[in-house]
Amino acid sequence: MPRPATGKTPIRNFRVKAEHYDPAVRIAWARGESLTDVVEKAIAAYARRHRDEDPGAEAYEAARTAAGRPRKTAPPPAE
Repeated sequence: MPRPATGKTPIRNFRVKAEHYDPAVRIAWARGESLTDVVEKAIAAYARRHRDEDPGAEAYEAARTAAGRPRKTAPPPAE
């Protein structure tokens, strides 16, 4: 159930195995949810569960740069 673009949320891209993606799409559809809703809930739950492990934006960027993988844009600030 696609929604019109509002420009309020950045578009993210990721890879996921078909064995996880395909049933998730079907289940979300059957529940009247979008896959975006499902993914946002899962990511939010993950972030809440592990919030005490958040190194913060500066430490994250420094580690990525040291590993030779600097980001093109800064990560969002930790809340």
